[in-house]
Amino acid sequence: MLFLSCRDISDINTKFSLGLQNALSGNYPQSKKQFNNTLGSRDYNNYSRLSLGVIDKVEQKDIESYIAYFFFSALEKLIKSEYQKSLIDINKTFSSDYNLAEAYILRAIIHQQKENDKQALSDYSKAIEIGFNKDNYDFVYNYRGNIYAYIGSFSDALSDFNKALELNPKNYFALYNRGNTKNILGDVENAVVDYSNALHFDPNFIEALFFRGDSYLKLKNYHNAIEDYTRVIWLNPDIAMAYINRGIAYTKWNNSYNKSITDYSKAINIYPWYGLAFYNRGVTYAYQGKFEKSIEDYSKALEQNPWFTNMKITWNGKLENKRIFDKFVYEKNKTIDLNPRYAEVTSNRGIVYIYKGINDIILSDYKKALDLYPWYAMAYYNRGVSYASMGEFQKAINDFNKSLEINPNDLEIIENRAISYYYAGQIDKAWDDINHAKKSGYNPDPEFIKLLKNKRSKTKYNKTSN
Repeated sequence: MLFLSCRDISDINTKFSLGLQNALSGNYPQSKKQFNNTLGSRDYNNYSRLSLGVIDKVEQKDIESYIAYFFFSALEKLIKSEYQKSLIDINKTFSSDYNLAEAYILRAIIHQQKENDKQALSDYSKAIEIGFNKDNYDFVYNYRGNIYAYIGSFSDALSDFNKALELNPKNYFALYNRGNTKNILGDVENAVVDYSNALHFDPNFIEALFFRGDSYLKLKNYHNAIEDYTRVIWLNPDIAMAYINRGIAYTKWNNSYNKSITDYSKAINIYPWYGLAFYNRGVTYAYQGKFEKSIEDYSKALEQNPWFTNMKITWNGKLENKRIFDKFVYEKNKTIDLNPRYAEVTSNRGIVYIYKGINDIILSDYKKALDLYPWYAMAYYNRGVSYASMGEFQKAINDFNKSLEINPNDLEIIENRAISYYYAGQIDKAWDDINHAKKSGYNPDPEFIKLLKNKRSKTKYNKTSN
């Protein structure tokens, strides 16, 4: 595939601008030449299609020239991001009795830019109802599908993306959007297929690369995830989340802790407020046994307010291809609901304190975690482990019970409760827990089972003797 140079892009910008000016002055033959020369460009392709459709209708006398004028005036203002002025002009095209599908489509795009999804959805649907040249306007289904996805109507979104691809199998934005929808719905393997097909048409489609890497991460295909994130970083070295996810993949793939730490540090260099990077680096330091550094990073993570927790899937339906990786978007989308993440950080710092033997502040961290997020099962579990390590087995059992109320199928918690039951002298309850875990497919520690059997047999013998 050939890629445009900066000079090519500048030339396309000039041609599209000239096309607009000629259309506004009524010089439609020259305008058509310019718009035809911008077809296929990433930024102007769909605008050029709409423009050529409007010119054809003027030349065929299907609409009056003044309607075309207001259409192109609205388009010019839209390109300049003057959305309210653009909306005023496009509304003037509806003063005639003729329903211009292109006008509804353009107004829908304006509404979409203004984040008025309900109005945009209505206008796209009206354009589809009126009817248009579907071979030229396949992108309308992609744009409408994009809105359906944002509002959570995923079946409608998939239907529209499928329609767009039926009309134009090379619509890589629709492939990407369909991949995101499948990703959200848990169909991760087929999401990878869609991302890969989108990348076939545009190998530098950075969002498709990122979320294919995200999908590989979910599928535990860590090698491919690393390759995709590395490509993303090569295309744009300022995407902090790519370093975060690549760091996770390095740890999962072959315990490459040093590479993971390097990536988390790069993310912190990009965004010093990035709590997730501090948190992940703290986890990795803990894996290495570097507990002082781990505690320091957990503490720094807790200082960040607010801090961005994750890269959310973004459907691409806007013509200018909204970039989800720009710094201002990060700033805009920092998480608001911090309690679960803060609870996780505080809870994990408590675990490191256990390894360090700093018992006096362990319980303080778990209390903070549970004050922030009372339904955080892992905090109860970790505090239970802490109590057990201190020899306070009944308190440990109480916390394991709380954790199991929230997450009753966690067999590791059941095993740890069994151990606490054992040391608390409640042998039968320990035995019941171990049997339940084994029947559920879990493999408890064989040494503990041996210990428990011996204790149980001695207990039964003593009862018999008495």
